[in-house]
Amino acid sequence: MYRDFTELLSKHNLKEALNKLGEFAGQTECWQMKSEIDNLKTTYDYMLQYASQGIQDPSRKDLYSQILRGAYAMGRKLEVVSELEKGTNYLSGKYRGMKNSRTYSEIFASLESVSEELRTAKENKQENVLSILQKKQYITDELFNKTWVPAPWSKEDYQAASNIIDSEIISSNTKAIMISAICLSLTYVMDIYRMRLLIHSYTGNFDHIITQRALTCLVISLLFTEEQIKESYPELDNEISLIKDKEGFSDDLHTIIKQIILSLDTEEIDKKMRDEIIPSIMSSSYFKKSVEDIIEIKADDFTEKNPQWKNLKENIQELDNLRIEGADTNMSTFSQLKKYPFFNEPAHWFYPYSTDTPEIYELMNKADSDYKSILESVMEFPDMCNSDRYSLCLTLKTMSQFPMEGLKEGLSAQYNMIKEQQAALGNNKFTKETISRHFIQDFYRFCKLWSNKNDRKDIFTDKLTVWKTETVYKFLEENGKLKSIADYLFSKDYITDSLEIYKSTVETNPLDVESFQKIGYAYIKNNDYNSAVKALNTANMLDPDNEWTLQNLAICYKKTNQADIALKYLKEAEALNPDNIKICNQIGITLIQLEQFEEAIKYMFKVEYFSKKKTPAQRAIAWCYFMTGKYDEAVNMYNKITSSDDVRPEDYLNLGHISLLQNNIPQSLELYRKSTGLLKNDESFHSIFAEDAQMLSSKGISEEMIYMIPDMLY
Repeated sequence: MYRDFTELLSKHNLKEALNKLGEFAGQTECWQMKSEIDNLKTTYDYMLQYASQGIQDPSRKDLYSQILRGAYAMGRKLEVVSELEKGTNYLSGKYRGMKNSRTYSEIFASLESVSEELRTAKENKQENVLSILQKKQYITDELFNKTWVPAPWSKEDYQAASNIIDSEIISSNTKAIMISAICLSLTYVMDIYRMRLLIHSYTGNFDHIITQRALTCLVISLLFTEEQIKESYPELDNEISLIKDKEGFSDDLHTIIKQIILSLDTEEIDKKMRDEIIPSIMSSSYFKKSVEDIIEIKADDFTEKNPQWKNLKENIQELDNLRIEGADTNMSTFSQLKKYPFFNEPAHWFYPYSTDTPEIYELMNKADSDYKSILESVMEFPDMCNSDRYSLCLTLKTMSQFPMEGLKEGLSAQYNMIKEQQAALGNNKFTKETISRHFIQDFYRFCKLWSNKNDRKDIFTDKLTVWKTETVYKFLEENGKLKSIADYLFSKDYITDSLEIYKSTVETNPLDVESFQKIGYAYIKNNDYNSAVKALNTANMLDPDNEWTLQNLAICYKKTNQADIALKYLKEAEALNPDNIKICNQIGITLIQLEQFEEAIKYMFKVEYFSKKKTPAQRAIAWCYFMTGKYDEAVNMYNKITSSDDVRPEDYLNLGHISLLQNNIPQSLELYRKSTGLLKNDESFHSIFAEDAQMLSSKGISEEMIYMIPDMLY
């Protein structure tokens, strides 16, 4: 029915579409939406009636657009509500249970009451603090579930929810939990009142745990709702734009987007932790990849990032480097510790860590508890997100033996590191960064590890490309942060994503050499060499004699079969750095492609002399000797290669060719058989020999001999 409705709307058959929408609503139990649809139908009927009487109405066009937008929005909400009513998953169950749930006003009153009760109990050191905390937790969980369920809010719901956010009695942690639920709800369907509450929570508060979580949720929500906002709520654009007036907004937004980008690496980091870092720590050994001066001769040798670029992705090998960057290094460690009953309740995945959480309070206040100091220390432990802190504490609760001293030492070391980071960033910025990072990591764990995770969409399955939303993109552009985000994407190897931003930044800054270089690099990685040439030529004009640019221009021309032009740029690069072995290597290979073998030999001997791994250069030298008819020199060089550990089928093949050209057939066959012995299972001698048939023919080997050689081997 929803598809029929949208098809009618797309044809502007509005009256029939509204009737279809009414039928759709009649199949649900949502009286509020039925009432709103009746209002739309009534308004449109009056509009039609006045128009049919010839009454001129200057606001007719705006009113028609408003009804159309309202119909679109109502249809999407009805689709979600219909799915919830018919569904069998966790959220559908919560939706059906809302029929008997309390209103936001009632929840607000209960939260203020229990908060006052808790304050009094703590001041008077009463023994019922735990039971009050448990009651508060129950109400908070109720608030979370009610807010998460994507049933549309009324104006009254919004006002009561705003009262919760503005309350001076209700804790900031409780407000942050409700904000998290709003974000979850908005990933299903746009709700103007929920979106407004996120805006209000960010602009109308000063508590970082509220503002940073609200802005993070707003940024994520826009990825799912922006199209619906344009379609049905264009007036919301102006309201969203107000957030840029808040002090610190530019830095807040920049930090949050970088942390969302960093979260996209979590799966890769998790694998690295499990497969490399943790095993290396456990075995007290480290993996070290040897670096050779010269790898096998390929045009791609130059396709690397410019060492002059700043803030490029480092080769992060060790745990501390990952932590300093803010990467999520704890996923693999704590993913197995999410089976406690505490995590059965979805709200608990979004709880800011607090000693007022009943499970933590109970552990702290046991008569025989040795954990109080540790549980309090965890409050100041930003290396772990909230969810992982709860995992750690719940593990303490269930284990009779725990390495307390080791844990204390570890916390102490982390505390010292934290103080250094705070000093570097400043307490305010450090606190805000930590809050937003923890929330993103908590969100990630909920999507990946919650027992009912398959019941809902995993927003991390597809990339959270929040920087692509028109609203966020515009904010970044206005704040001058767009290139910084492109650089960060580039440093994390999201090359294609960064390309689109760089193309935009050079339009406003056509003298930005680095951006043109990175555009060229991105095109090379995408095998679009013609586009890369355009970008790199611009970079070369803006910054002549840049070695990196010249090298990569050479790559592009070689890839497009223009070796003569490639050689020109390589020679220019050589003039800048004559001792660069990679440049010498590439010049030699290019000269070979141009069949300038005598000149190529000079370069390849230089490469051989300075290389640790000599066989690639030797192989090129031997080929040059072979092609210039210096067979004795070629044989001597091939003999060096075949006595090494790097011998390949083509080495014996070329030796066989030399013997064949010297009419030493028995020796050539022996060498060809050695070549055959080194072939892989999916390779055949016929194939590799056929590739050289034209060359052998040009050197005087008869056609019939070329055909007969493979048959002589068997």
